[in-house]
Amino acid sequence: MELAIDVSKYQGGRKIIHMKNHIKGVVVRSSDGIGKDYLFKNSLLAHKDYPIAIYHYFRNNWNVSLQVQIVKEQRERAKQILGYYPKVVMDWEDDDGIKIVGRHTAIKRGYEFATHIEEITGEDTVLYTGKYKFENIFTPTMRIRYRSIYKYFTSKRLWFAWYFTNETLNKRELYEKLALIDSGFKPNKLPAGFDNFIMWQFGKTNYILEQKDPVDINVIYDNYLFEKGDEPPEPSPEDCPCEERVKALEDKVFS
Repeated sequence: MELAIDVSKYQGGRKIIHMKNHIKGVVVRSSDGIGKDYLFKNSLLAHKDYPIAIYHYFRNNWNVSLQVQIVKEQRERAKQILGYYPKVVMDWEDDDGIKIVGRHTAIKRGYEFATHIEEITGEDTVLYTGKYKFENIFTPTMRIRYRSIYKYFTSKRLWFAWYFTNETLNKRELYEKLALIDSGFKPNKLPAGFDNFIMWQFGKTNYILEQKDPVDINVIYDNYLFEKGDEPPEPSPEDCPCEERVKALEDKVFS
């Protein structure tokens, strides 16, 4: 069984001290709305030895362009520290912003944000949400009204949030839950439109980090989130400008 944790400023850059051999990835919060996580760098450095992805908490009532720009800047910052671009997750929930702007606007803004992030990364956006969080955005009426956007999001890889309990798990309780998961247990009530997930956030524990700081714990079912992006391919001579094409062919012939 492979596990992952997700961290933000609330963990204060605490390092992993237990279950090191089972933790196979760390998701670091980059930003929340138009605010950068002020311990983003600390979190990246604390977990640099693990594969890392980053997530942004999308605010439904805040400017989309500014949120996209924040993620772009934080992704570049992560590249400088890690040496590679981490995958980006959109954390989309039914926050208070929906009450301000309404579901129609929230859905359009969520779609605008996700598609802009895909343009920046060249990769599909991974979606973090829970059943009720997602279904309170895409109510039955909204699923019909915004059918194409609904299909767009339900085609994405899902990082699913469903807790056994809201209480913080101690070591014994954590291992009991892991034993249950290892026996084959999985939540069967997914957000409408989804039939699978790549990672499951099942609780929080005070066993893993320094100073017993509570941290969210996840089971990995698909390692996509922690795969490093491929280096861009070498251009073929046909794709090069004329002079470069001639030089490439010359090198190929006389090498």
